[in-house]
Amino acid sequence: MASIDIVICVTGTGESVGRCLGALAVQRSPRVWLAFVGSDETDARAEVAAAHAATPRVRVLRSSGPGLAAARNAALAASSADVLAFVEDDVVVAPDWVSILQGAWDAAPDRVAAIGGPIELDLRGRPPRWFSEALHAGYATLDYGPLPLTLDPATRTLHGGNLSVRCAPLRALGGFWPAYGHGDGRDWFSEEHYAQRELGDAGWEVRYEPAARVSRVPSQQQLTPARVLRRRWRYGARMAISGRPQPPAVALSQAASSAAGAAMAAAQRRPALAVQRAARAAQSLGVLAGRPLAARDFRPTGPRPFGNEIPQTPAARRPRIAARSESATAAILLYHRVADPASGPDGMCVSPDHFDEQLRQLSAHPVLELAELAELARAKRVPAGALAVSFDDGYEDTLVNARPRLAAAGISATVFVTTGHVADQRPFFWDELRRSLTGPGPRPAQLTLSLPDGSRAWRTDTPQRREKVRRQIHDLIQPASPAVIDGVLAELAGWTGAGSPIDDPRAMTLDELRALAADPLIAIGAHTVRHSNL
Repeated sequence: MASIDIVICVTGTGESVGRCLGALAVQRSPRVWLAFVGSDETDARAEVAAAHAATPRVRVLRSSGPGLAAARNAALAASSADVLAFVEDDVVVAPDWVSILQGAWDAAPDRVAAIGGPIELDLRGRPPRWFSEALHAGYATLDYGPLPLTLDPATRTLHGGNLSVRCAPLRALGGFWPAYGHGDGRDWFSEEHYAQRELGDAGWEVRYEPAARVSRVPSQQQLTPARVLRRRWRYGARMAISGRPQPPAVALSQAASSAAGAAMAAAQRRPALAVQRAARAAQSLGVLAGRPLAARDFRPTGPRPFGNEIPQTPAARRPRIAARSESATAAILLYHRVADPASGPDGMCVSPDHFDEQLRQLSAHPVLELAELAELARAKRVPAGALAVSFDDGYEDTLVNARPRLAAAGISATVFVTTGHVADQRPFFWDELRRSLTGPGPRPAQLTLSLPDGSRAWRTDTPQRREKVRRQIHDLIQPASPAVIDGVLAELAGWTGAGSPIDDPRAMTLDELRALAADPLIAIGAHTVRHSNL
């Protein structure tokens, strides 16, 4: 049975929080987290106190930064549940919502990472005369029909007002994309939609469960023509810089025709049609405003809390300017391995033939011992174009393939040796990762690992996905303690089973290291005992 925590993302007033909590209180709901956007719970303090008195399962979270993404990530870090069910504070869940969601997750295969349902609009009575069904989308309503569906997240996603996500795959993504966002931005370009697309790309399934219904209850402040126009204006701006650009000439033409239609409808005293056409005009004008209006919405507010890179949206991209120093006149060439074939996935290996070519190029430069170059740098007397050669780790092919070529070229090098791997001949962790995840032989379709900040899960059903997972796990554990690295490698060994024979490139033995150190062109340096990240 999957454990589920409910997360209410709070951007509104105490009245809306009270409604949301009240609908959950009558159900046998699990633990509820109140995640306040921007860490401000002043307006809802009374409702929070009342809810806490009614049930001790309510907990308050304060996010570390602005935006809904920060609130969602705070819940992901705080919860130990298998699944987080996200709603927003203007949402009221159906009386059987919790039980339906629990049943859906208990029946879901392991490959399902997200489940959500419909969002209806509840105006609590007769709608205003100016309001029409065409405006419902501006309040993030959703209905994909009466049947359960497996969605293609590239084309259809679920809104964050009714979305539950399995925590381990979400942590493997690095958490939600920490965009600045906008508190009134209920559209298709927010962090929950990006997360679903990432999950789909990684091989996970997203499912629509029509029985898990909720209603969105807008406040009186949200239910005004001005608020509708402002939302559509911002929606157009966000759309323009989120991968769906519209030519300015087309947007301008549509804005003009829609504005004219709105004026005509107003003159005919047809308020619903007037607001509908005015909303179209606002959206087209938002497209024209694009970058100045909404660029901040997509700006990352910090790193992803569980690792992985920050996605670069068109709004976030900036030209890179290389750092330059007028006094920099020397370079250090850093190698790891010289072996054939040079097939290392991380660019750490150069073929012997290519290494020969590089050494021939070095002959045109003053090549110094690394210690000598350091002394000259301290004295600010570095020769122009000076070079030094170094090797990391202490692989056996440094002795077998690199040393004779360095000797033939008369070039010195410093080898920084990881002494523990020389002493016990254990493979380096990145080589163990490569063997476990991308070596020959079949692999299970899914991998789950335990890390100190929570479990992570990946789909590993294709070689391409396993290679991507290998890179992600490398980045996750490279800065970790030796105990964490050893724990991950042990879990991987159990996951792989018998696996492939050990064919990892190895470190030098003690005798081989002594032979290398006896070469007058080779200096030996320290590279920690276990390749710890210092």
